[in-house]
Amino acid sequence: MKLHRGLWALALFWVLLAGVFLGSPSFAEEAPDPEAYRAACLQGTTVYCIAIGLEEQKAGHNEQALEYYRLACRNHPGHLRACTPFLSLARDMGRLENEAAVLEGQCRSGDDVLCYYLGKEYLKIGEYGAGRGHLQRLCKADFIPPDADDYGPCYHLASSLQGTRDYERALEIFRFDCDRARPLSEPSCERYGTLTRQMAAGKDAAPESTRPLQLSEALLLPLILLPPLGFFFWLRPKERGLRFLRFPAPALALCSWLLWELVPPGPPAPRHDLFFILPSLLLVVILAIWAHFHPRP
Repeated sequence: MKLHRGLWALALFWVLLAGVFLGSPSFAEEAPDPEAYRAACLQGTTVYCIAIGLEEQKAGHNEQALEYYRLACRNHPGHLRACTPFLSLARDMGRLENEAAVLEGQCRSGDDVLCYYLGKEYLKIGEYGAGRGHLQRLCKADFIPPDADDYGPCYHLASSLQGTRDYERALEIFRFDCDRARPLSEPSCERYGTLTRQMAAGKDAAPESTRPLQLSEALLLPLILLPPLGFFFWLRPKERGLRFLRFPAPALALCSWLLWELVPPGPPAPRHDLFFILPSLLLVVILAIWAHFHPRP
């Protein structure tokens, strides 16, 4: 009994300690050191540029934020995902045309890979005219993205048109891509068939406003659900529940974390996710130890 109480006290202590740290400005919201982050940024570490840019933007220093976002964009060529905050803030400040001039110049000089990713970035920030212009040219030119898992310019162009309810043009482009009869065209064929059926049934064929749960988010569901489930078994201990807590629960939590690391949730970012993952994982382990020493009901 003393062991059970000790483990329970340890679990409560950890929850309180994690809550204090997570709510502490000196821990969870500690402002980055501008000089150290800038030095790392200049050395090519994109994540530091984005991190300090976010802090500057949060403080209302848009010029400084734009400077760091610009460095992030230049330090991380290729897919341009690191350019999203740069282009978005430049658009909000009414300076998108000037700030994107270097990228546009590379695009005009014949860099179709950069042009493709720039078009996708424009769509992300709501610059549909510019984004669709780039993708439409590449779609007609039968451009193949360097990423084998990417669906290509025709698919993204048609999806954008469908999102703004321009169904006729979306259908035309989905079909144009599908008629090429190659593996890259299969997603366009599927969307063409779905959109055709929706329009024939008189349904609104625009994409849902609430997106489905992404794989990278679903991978953390076990870590979210296991601690409260474990406390339920602690309150009402049953042999089946205790067996689950002793080994399957920590194994499932660990696998959830490992898969999360293999499928990153998005662009590079500081590891604030560990402030949630590590306390949850430790609670699952504590509950597993308690279940191991708990007498059979």
